[in-house]
Amino acid sequence: MLGEVQSPGIVPFTPSSSIIGALTTRGSFTTRAYRARVLVVRGSLTHPQTFVVDASDILKGKTGNFRLMPRDIIYVSEKPWQFAEDLLDQATQAFITSVVVTIPATKLGRSSPPSFIEP
Repeated sequence: MLGEVQSPGIVPFTPSSSIIGALTTRGSFTTRAYRARVLVVRGSLTHPQTFVVDASDILKGKTGNFRLMPRDIIYVSEKPWQFAEDLLDQATQAFITSVVVTIPATKLGRSSPPSFIEP
């Protein structure tokens, strides 16, 4: 199992192996995981068979679990919009910081935030 899982690595195969069982074995998804598009690659490298599995639908009980075969490769990608989410988080933090610094300064009658060294 590769990609956005807590502990990427090999999952031992059993006749009852499933994608959710494999995810559980490797510690589940990271917060950046794109749960709706988990890729399973099966077969040889020259003629691979690919499956896109919606693990979020399986977890919600909307679809059945996906059975694995020996030597399947599971790849959990990052959310396609993760970069935008990261930028939004940074912008939110910057806004909160500016509010925390600016409001006390205006309450003290200053037009700008106080400096660390007063003149």
